[in-house]
Amino acid sequence: MNPNDKTQIPTILQKYGPALLTDWLNELQASAGRRTNLISEGELHQQCAEFLHLLTERAAAILSKQSPSREAVLASIRAALAQAGLEPRTPEKEAQHVRHP
Repeated sequence: MNPNDKTQIPTILQKYGPALLTDWLNELQASAGRRTNLISEGELHQQCAEFLHLLTERAAAILSKQSPSREAVLASIRAALAQAGLEPRTPEKEAQHVRHP
């Protein structure tokens, strides 16, 4: 692939997004490790759909050279986690979790 060629990822995500979402949710629901007491199916669907939407949006923005900064994307993720009553894990917090379950 020529480095100057544009990727087809945004087009693929737009075209096959609903099928990707359905397959992804089916895989998650079939997962033996999924804890249904932590998130409802409706919330899972909403979060997965939002992730695919943002991925599609960001991929298109990168191609158009209008990509938001890394910090802006991370701030958006932190805000979504905070709104859900969660906090992002940092390597330090992850190490504490491993040492003191």
